[in-house]
Amino acid sequence: MLERLQIRNYRCFRKVNVPLRPLTVLVGPNDSGKTAALRALQFLADGPGLEPFDWWRGDKEQGVSVKGQAESISIGRNSNNPADTSPGGPNPLQPTQLFQLPSDGIPMQCSGQPDAAGPPTIGPQGQSVPALLDYLYRCDYDRFNSIVKSMRGLVAGLEEIKIANPEASVRRVDFVVDGKLLIPADNASVGVRLLLFFVAMAYHPKPPKLILIEEPENSVHPKRLKDVVRLLHEI
Repeated sequence: MLERLQIRNYRCFRKVNVPLRPLTVLVGPNDSGKTAALRALQFLADGPGLEPFDWWRGDKEQGVSVKGQAESISIGRNSNNPADTSPGGPNPLQPTQLFQLPSDGIPMQCSGQPDAAGPPTIGPQGQSVPALLDYLYRCDYDRFNSIVKSMRGLVAGLEEIKIANPEASVRRVDFVVDGKLLIPADNASVGVRLLLFFVAMAYHPKPPKLILIEEPENSVHPKRLKDVVRLLHEI
């Protein structure tokens, strides 16, 4: 687990040292550095990819440095030597995924994936949730059923989740609601679709080691935020 983050000369951060927990929430007004902190963590995990504006006040002579303490392991990256400096092989933060969920909701239709490829990875904008549900329905029904039960507890009137195949290569999520009414999930509210993303992530068989979510509260009712936090704890 990543226990501490140290950032120097990155975007709006001259020098910052942040303790971390298994679930850490960054709270602050707009333009206070929340996104910069997430991007710094992504840089620490994934490596090179700095843009000109990533240097503090554009001063490349200072050099960007991001370090992390993960249990007894120290990892770090800097702009002068972007190679992975974690000891003993691969970066322990990989795979990392940064999610920026769209304000109009995640897509409820996508292409499928062969069973041999394993559980589909959810994309940075919530893509492939239908493919994941389709895979779990066929290969891990107990986990799929847990997702359905969790969604029933969050969405009033929801009875079942169905996976439709409008075309051979397409997977679509449908909801069965009050009185056995079947509706395509793309017609459900943005908030309901976002809740499905969080539930799917909580029950994903192989979630990323480090999950970064930009503004997870967007389009979610305030009374449901406690449920979102609970689902994040379950990952």
